[in-house]
Amino acid sequence: IRNFRPELPYAQRVDYMEEMPTMQVWRKLNYEGKLKAPQKLFFQLTKPAEELYDVKSDPHEIKNLAGHPKYAPVLKEMRTALDNWITETHDMGAVPEEEMVRRGLVTDRLPEYQQRVKPLEIPLTPGDQRLKFN
Repeated sequence: IRNFRPELPYAQRVDYMEEMPTMQVWRKLNYEGKLKAPQKLFFQLTKPAEELYDVKSDPHEIKNLAGHPKYAPVLKEMRTALDNWITETHDMGAVPEEEMVRRGLVTDRLPEYQQRVKPLEIPLTPGDQRLKFN
């Protein structure tokens, strides 16, 4: 996994998810400091730039192996495969949205979305406060 925006948390606020009772409980438990280590990973302030998991021995993808020297050859192979795929498919996932708007490839809908944002009913955590809106 290559995270093109590692400075953003996994737990970004998405309106439909925030309306789900499970997500509300999960955020509340995180705010109260009641989550165990694996569950807390979702709410960490940042995420690693790369992730690599052994899905046979770690099916829930908890232990990131990307920084372990033993897995460096596998990580290199995966990087190359992803880079090749991005080139072959002309994937634009790493292009900032502002640049895509400038090029006329997508429509700037941020003003429309900002009008539909609802205030949150639970306190923000430090990770949530990293997200800033214009």
